[in-house]
Amino acid sequence: VAKLVDKVVGRDYAADLNSPSGLYRLRLGRDPNKADIVSSTQATQYHCTEGENGLELRFEHHGELPLVVTCSITASANRPGIRWRINVANGTDKPLTAIEYPILACRQHLGESSEDDAIVHPSLEGVLLCRPGQSMKQGQEARQRYPGKASLQLMYYYDSDAGLYVGAHDPAGHTKSAVAQRGDQSLLLYWSHEFPSEVQPQAETEYDVVWRAGGGHWQFAADIYRDWMQANAPWGRNRVTERDVPPWLLKTNVFLNFTVHPQSPYRNPELADASLKAYRDFFDLPLVACAFGWEKHGAWIGPDYFPPRGGEPYYVDLSRRLAARGDHVHVFTSGFRWGVR
Repeated sequence: VAKLVDKVVGRDYAADLNSPSGLYRLRLGRDPNKADIVSSTQATQYHCTEGENGLELRFEHHGELPLVVTCSITASANRPGIRWRINVANGTDKPLTAIEYPILACRQHLGESSEDDAIVHPSLEGVLLCRPGQSMKQGQEARQRYPGKASLQLMYYYDSDAGLYVGAHDPAGHTKSAVAQRGDQSLLLYWSHEFPSEVQPQAETEYDVVWRAGGGHWQFAADIYRDWMQANAPWGRNRVTERDVPPWLLKTNVFLNFTVHPQSPYRNPELADASLKAYRDFFDLPLVACAFGWEKHGAWIGPDYFPPRGGEPYYVDLSRRLAARGDHVHVFTSGFRWGVR
């Protein structure tokens, strides 16, 4: 992709590369470490057909790995964004296990300063990769699988002025990975669509990957994804109401970890209570004080734990002080005695 311009702010997200990164990469073979990787830049023939709402790109690969790849790109006035799908006719004797598509090589810095650049990546509950053009080393990547440890099917590259949404609008939840990768001259954003490790004559994505411009906050990406999900995904049509949320979840607690040792500000119940109360007053929320390193011989050393470090009266006294104002003490019980059989 040579140019990708947000017409509202006039920003071109596409990196200015000395050599193209390619539109797709195909992984052929059961062993990921020995897979053949075929890129669109290796196609021996290329055809472009223009339709009413977009383009159809046909790439032909001849030789030892005969493949025909058809990419469809659509856009229309009544559906915001650019939508991508791909179909691969596999004439090889190797399974096509992954299609990385569409690959977008973005500029490593947005705007005049890179200090406010960030990528929203869906790892776990969602992480923010701050200043990715500086903080990520060449070749480093953030990769997470959906369904799995990725909670959403979206990525968002933005600064305080504007952003670019890269989402997989897949209501069926096919297996795929969200990838943000630091290249030599660019930041690569793409979805790796995964397929069974068996030889099939054809593989295709049954859903759109959507590129769409947005504003200078991650909430714009969340709104785009929510609106699509509620309108199209069966699992997103029933909105969560107050009746669906238990009271304990509505009443948020702050969890604060602390350790007890002679130099610690938590070395006696009076000091610990004063410190914990300051946190409670600051957040104006109930507090759960989590004791780490409570084991008699030190953190994670077992199985002989008791009496706890600081003595049992310490925890009794502190628990009573916190309970008087609605707070709690939690002893982290993941020592070897409970975790190893």
